[in-house]
Amino acid sequence: MRMRIFLALIAFNMVLSGLSSISWAAPDVAVANLAPNPPNPNSEDNVSFSFDLVNTGNSAIENSSVSVSYDIYPASQSQYFRQSYGVTVGRLEPGQRYHIAPADRYLGAPEAGEYKIDLSVKLGGPAGLLETNLANNSAIVSFNIAQSNLPIDLIASKIELYPVLPQPGEDLVVTGFVANQGKGRAKNPGIRIELLRDNQKVGEHSTTISHIMPQGSAQVQAVFRALPEGNYTAILETDRENKIAEANEGNNIFSYSFKIEKSPETLPKIPVLKPRGQPKIFKR
Repeated sequence: MRMRIFLALIAFNMVLSGLSSISWAAPDVAVANLAPNPPNPNSEDNVSFSFDLVNTGNSAIENSSVSVSYDIYPASQSQYFRQSYGVTVGRLEPGQRYHIAPADRYLGAPEAGEYKIDLSVKLGGPAGLLETNLANNSAIVSFNIAQSNLPIDLIASKIELYPVLPQPGEDLVVTGFVANQGKGRAKNPGIRIELLRDNQKVGEHSTTISHIMPQGSAQVQAVFRALPEGNYTAILETDRENKIAEANEGNNIFSYSFKIEKSPETLPKIPVLKPRGQPKIFKR
């Protein structure tokens, strides 16, 4: 009996020894080299990011989806706009890297200052697969966005009316066009439309738009209700408070004068009297 127990223990130890020598396939990915893209951005850039997805497991990853969750935000604030998207990885051998640099995921028109990128990944999509180490699936990096020194030149360029020939009592839509003829992006320019009647203010409309790209333009509209007859002037002005440093500050105002009056078609018709009978011709 003792001999049988001894032989059984020997056999059991042999089984355990064999199991310990088996290499179990375990998936695992890690985030490495997270950085802003471009590497040294300024306030004119659309700032994105790039990183390496590293297979740190002991088996190949084959056609697996990876869920990427990220946020780019000012360092002085907490996370405020986290986004997610998916990436499909072909075959990734153990130790192999897959570089990811999305072109359509960026922070547009940023202000200069300190920023952070907070990024995490899940192997197998949003549901995720069971990985051996989840601590290396995320990374945070801080970076600086420098102020651009490219020149900006905002121009109040044109005013359009609708209707083109307004009649008394009609509503009037005034459209103002502002262009940026500089090489830098104009951020948060203020635009104002003011309407005068016989040099007296009728009303105004002010707004702020996010930005105007170099060689780009923007338009704003203002509606003025039931205007009476008179001599009018529409004034378009941009960056009234001089918050934007411009190459030329002298072209920020455009004005257009017009008159609202009854057109000939709306005036009462005067009857034309016709002579009765045949006209007589008198000779000397």
